[in-house]
Amino acid sequence: MFNESILDDETFWDIVQYIDNINGDVDIKEMSISLNSSPEVISTAVLLLKSIGYELSIENGKLLPPPQKERITLDLSLTEWLSFQAHFPVMTTMHGKCFHKYISEKLATIEKQYPDLDLFRLIDFDNAIQDAKQEENSNKILNTVETAINGKLILGCHVEKQQHLIEVLPHRLLYLDKKLTLIAEDTNDKNLINMDLNSLLSAVIKNDNPYRPNYSHNAVNDFIQGLRQMGRGEDRLILKIKEGANINLNPNYHYFVNPYITTNSNGIQIWAGTVEKSIHLYEWLHSINDKITILGPENIKNELDDYIMSGAFKKKAS
Repeated sequence: MFNESILDDETFWDIVQYIDNINGDVDIKEMSISLNSSPEVISTAVLLLKSIGYELSIENGKLLPPPQKERITLDLSLTEWLSFQAHFPVMTTMHGKCFHKYISEKLATIEKQYPDLDLFRLIDFDNAIQDAKQEENSNKILNTVETAINGKLILGCHVEKQQHLIEVLPHRLLYLDKKLTLIAEDTNDKNLINMDLNSLLSAVIKNDNPYRPNYSHNAVNDFIQGLRQMGRGEDRLILKIKEGANINLNPNYHYFVNPYITTNSNGIQIWAGTVEKSIHLYEWLHSINDKITILGPENIKNELDDYIMSGAFKKKAS
C-alpha cells in the first residue's frame, strides 16, 4: 500500500492533510478521486492513524472524522523556544522530504509571531559585534606594526597557534600570496621570516630589546623575491600613463620587482613592474583606471575587467 517508510510516502501525507481539513463526513470514492489514490490506500491510512489514537472510522463507504479535531499546542519557555530554533538548520536537511513542507510552513508562521525572539537575528547581531571587535583589533595591530617599521622598533607578536611571544624586527608589510604579510627578522635565531598579518593576535612595541638589524635592504628584497617566485603568480605589468596624470606608483603594501619608468619621444610615460596577481592589485589598478592604459599582459587586462564587472570594489567599499 505504502512505501517501506510511510514518512517518505507523499500519498500518506496527502491523505493526512486532507483529513485534517475536512469538517464532516466524506465519501471515500470522492476522496480517492480527489487525491488520485484508491479506497484501499485511504483505508490503510485510516487504520494507521487509528493505531496512534486518532478517532477515525469508515462506515457505509464514508469517512467519519472525530467529533472534535485535536490541536497540539506547545507551551514553550524562552529557553525551549530558542533551543528549538537552534534545530532549524538541521531540519532544513529534510528539505527534499514530502513531510517537510508542512512543518516548515507552520514554523515560519510561528517565527513571524515572535519576531523579537529570533535566535538567528541574535546570532547575526553577535557575529556583527565580534566582527567589529576583530576589525578594531586588526587595525590596532596594523598601526602598531607600521609604527615599528617606521621607527625601526622591535615588536612582540603573539601568533595564532603559538604559545610564546615572538620578538621580531619588522622590515616590510606587503601583499604576498594574496595576504598582507609581515617580513621581519626573528631576534632569537636572527633569520628572516614572513608572517600572515591575520595570524597575529596581538603586537606590542618592545623597548627593552637591544637587537640590531642583521639584514640589509637588498637582502630583504632578495628574500621577498624568493618567496614571490615560489608563489608563481607573477606577471610583468606594463602601463601607459595618460598625459598630466599624477599617480602613486608605490602604493602601500605592494611590492613591485624591477620597476621601471621611461618617457618616449612623444612625451608618453611607460611604467613596467613585476607584480603578483591578487585582488589587491586589481583594487589599485581600478583606483587609477582613468589615468592609465594597460598595455600588457592581456590576462591582467581581462581579470581587471572581470573584477570591475563583478562589482567587488563596491562590496568592499560598503
